[in-house]
Amino acid sequence: MIDPQGVPVLRVLLVEDDPGQSRLITEIFEMYGSTMTLAVAGSVQAGIERLATTDVDVVLLDLSLPDSEGAETVRRMSASMRQIPVIILTGLDDTQIAIQAIRDGAQEYLIKGRMDGELL
Repeated sequence: MIDPQGVPVLRVLLVEDDPGQSRLITEIFEMYGSTMTLAVAGSVQAGIERLATTDVDVVLLDLSLPDSEGAETVRRMSASMRQIPVIILTGLDDTQIAIQAIRDGAQEYLIKGRMDGELL
């Protein structure tokens, strides 16, 4: 998507149930000058429903959600997605879950406490 000034706009779907984390992600994008639209879904099911009605360029996916946990979260989201990149943003520091998430279709696995805005 391109804004009226001709600048590309990144359409992000953040699947995250913590409002504080949602605000932090928004602030990180704004701090680094990214032009974006951010849609937030608080569960896997809400994310799946949002994907059906919203054009998205990338999904930022937490693995600890009210209706899903761990690698199962990636599998559920991937089953409903087109060719949209998925970046895991999670507090789970678990190598086995990270490996499985990549195998299930995630492009990256970032641990919230270790990530900075430049990396994101």
